[in-house]
Amino acid sequence: MTNSETDPMAEYEQLRGEAGDLFPVSLDGKVLTAVVGSAMAALFGPLLAVQSSKVRALEGGPDASLNVVGGIPVLLGVVLMFVGGGGLVYQKYYVGQQVEDEDRMEWFIRVEDLWMWTLTVGVILTVLCLLLLVPGAFSLLSPETVSDAGFGIYGAFDPLPITFGAWLVSGISAGSALVLGLSWLWVNRTLRRAADS
Repeated sequence: MTNSETDPMAEYEQLRGEAGDLFPVSLDGKVLTAVVGSAMAALFGPLLAVQSSKVRALEGGPDASLNVVGGIPVLLGVVLMFVGGGGLVYQKYYVGQQVEDEDRMEWFIRVEDLWMWTLTVGVILTVLCLLLLVPGAFSLLSPETVSDAGFGIYGAFDPLPITFGAWLVSGISAGSALVLGLSWLWVNRTLRRAADS
């Protein structure tokens, strides 16, 4: 049996390598990035929860709660990672089962780049927000310095009457990682069964 007969994505991956992919990572590696990124965003609530009470008092915000300044960027990052990762999972399922024409595969390679750009923006947003929280979360700086630098982004910095609980954001992130991970495993299992039958 040839590799293309046992792996329905082998021809697609080979063609993608020849076409000069913008992101030289396998399709599975890209989906794994979305899963890990979403799981990383789930650390958001715990990072805020360990901030010192003095920092929270200086910011005038509720315990382990984050306003629009920090909550929306992380939530947006999670949504973008979910959309990008979900698009990649569906693309693997669709291409692996129904696409055999080389021209269509080349078109899907370009679509894959769009999914990856969406995923990349989401990862960058999430990482930047988490990096801003680390100094305050572990009190590496004095509370006054953390407050002045805006690391503990709470109610004092909120221009809108909208709040997002940090634990809610973490829960959505964990759920997103779980859905993406399980979908990815299901697609891989389905394609393997189709190749074996």
